[in-house]
Amino acid sequence: MGLFASATMAQEAFSVKMLTAPFGTNVHAKYAAFGQALGKDHPWLRLEALETPGWVYNSIEMAKNPDLRKDTLSAISPGALFAAAQGMRPWRSPTQAEGWKALWVYYVLTGYFVTTDPDIETPEQVAASRMGLGRATQTHWSVFPRLFLEQGYGYRLNQVDSLGPSEAMRAMLDGTVDTAAVSDSFTYDFQSRSAPGAMMELESSGRNFRYISHAEHAAIDKLNNTMGSAFLKMTIPAGALPGLEAPMETYGDPATVYAHEEFPEETAYELVKFMMTNWQELQKHHSLWGLTTPNTWVAGQTVQTLHPGAVRAYREAGIHIPEE
Repeated sequence: MGLFASATMAQEAFSVKMLTAPFGTNVHAKYAAFGQALGKDHPWLRLEALETPGWVYNSIEMAKNPDLRKDTLSAISPGALFAAAQGMRPWRSPTQAEGWKALWVYYVLTGYFVTTDPDIETPEQVAASRMGLGRATQTHWSVFPRLFLEQGYGYRLNQVDSLGPSEAMRAMLDGTVDTAAVSDSFTYDFQSRSAPGAMMELESSGRNFRYISHAEHAAIDKLNNTMGSAFLKMTIPAGALPGLEAPMETYGDPATVYAHEEFPEETAYELVKFMMTNWQELQKHHSLWGLTTPNTWVAGQTVQTLHPGAVRAYREAGIHIPEE
C-alpha cells in the first residue's frame, strides 16, 4: 500500500477496537487484516479486531455498554438490530441499541429458498413444505425466513426443521426436507458474490434445483410498514446465481460497520477515508474485501443513518448520499 497522507500527522495515536465475530470467521479475519494495514500505513490511527460470540453479543454490548461509544466500532446489520429491538429469538428481551451510525457497508446479505421438487414454485408452497432452516438462533438462515413467511405473507408454516445451513441442504438433497433456506452475500449491484458453503455443496451436486423467493417486495413493504424494519427491496438479476433464469425479488440487509454518534468525527472520517483508499489492496489480505466495493459502501444509507465523519469522507470523494 502507498503512504497514507493526512493533515494530522502529528496527532497523538488513537486506538480503536472493533466487535466482529468468532475467531476464524470471515468477518473477524477481514477486519484483523484491516487493522494490520491501518497500523502499517496510517500515522496515528490503530484498530484491533476483537473476536466476539457474534451479532447477538455485539448488539447487547452496543445497547448496554456506554464505555464503547467513544472508541469502539461494531459489525452488525440493520436487520439484526431490528430483531434485537423486537426481542426476537435468540435475544431474550428487547435490546435497543440507540445512537449508532454507519461508517460503511461491507456486503449485502440476502436470502431465498432452494428446492429439488419441481412442484414447489411459490412462497405459499414453501410455507406448506417441510422446510430445512439454519439453527434457530441464526438470523438470516432461520429467523428472517420465518419472519417473512409468517409476518410478510401471513402464512402458517407446516413443518420447520432447524438443522443448520449445511445440514438443511444435505437433508434436502437426501429428501428428508422439501426446501432449504439460504443466506447469501453480494455487492449491492450483484456483480460479485461470496457463495455460502451450503450453496456450493448444492451447486456441485449435479442435481436440478430451483430458487424461490421468501421475500417478494410486497411482503417486505408489509413487514417494514407494520413492524418498523428497514429491509431493502432488491432484485437478484438473472444469471447472478447459477441457474437463475429470471430476476428474483428478495430482501437486502447491509452488513455494516457502526460507530456511535459520540465516536470522534475526525476518527470516523479517517477510518472511512482509509477504507476507500485501500479496499482493493486489502483484497490481497482477505478475499472478502472484494465485496466491499464503492457501489456497496453506502447501500441503504442516508445522511441521517451515516456518522457525520463518514458523510464528510464520502462527500469529499464525490459519492452521493440521499438526504433521507
